[in-house]
Amino acid sequence: MRDESVCVAVSKALGGQRGAFVSNGPYIVIRAGPRFFIHDSVPEPDLGDLGLGAARYVVIDTLQPPPRAGYGMPGECWTHECLCRSPWTLLGPVTLRRVPARAAPVVAQLPARAHVDSDTALTIVDSVGLVIVERPTWSVLLNDTLPAGDTLLTLRWGKSEDSDVRGYLAWWRGQIVHVEQFWDSAGTRARSVREPSWSVWAHVILSDGKQRVVGWALMTPDTRVDGPNCY
Repeated sequence: MRDESVCVAVSKALGGQRGAFVSNGPYIVIRAGPRFFIHDSVPEPDLGDLGLGAARYVVIDTLQPPPRAGYGMPGECWTHECLCRSPWTLLGPVTLRRVPARAAPVVAQLPARAHVDSDTALTIVDSVGLVIVERPTWSVLLNDTLPAGDTLLTLRWGKSEDSDVRGYLAWWRGQIVHVEQFWDSAGTRARSVREPSWSVWAHVILSDGKQRVVGWALMTPDTRVDGPNCY
């Protein structure tokens, strides 16, 4: 195969699922649009109720090119702390822009106490982070050993209230993955060259019977809202 990233993905699929899902081959890799499938031409026999039969097809996740600044993702949260779904009452003025970008034309300036709705959100990566592996290291979430020289491009991070460990969304070997921070600690085998930065944008609708205004609002910690779904 000419595409090295496809070879990596196929090897990962076979290595991680051998015995449970894929037999000993031979294999044929089939492309259907942006997706790839491993076709096992000689599947192992079905072992009935034990559920140990090999699958004839295994899907490989769509491979993605390395993300750059401006990369967009569906937003998991409409507000900074994920504690408040619309409808909202704005507790301060909010600027709406035509598209989710800081330099985009302004659509409207909404005043405090305006009642609005939001139907979606986007996370825009302003700067992509970079992690470099310096010595072979194991990642539990990736279920793989990362060799020296391997890299991850980090897109955003978060952490739960009862943990100090950051969980990152990152690009690794053509796929977007979730991984806990395993770098920049005592005895570390990897280091962060730069951290990601990102912004969250909410698609906001103002409709009060007199006017209808639609635009994108940058949701920062200073963008404060209240509403019946807030806690």
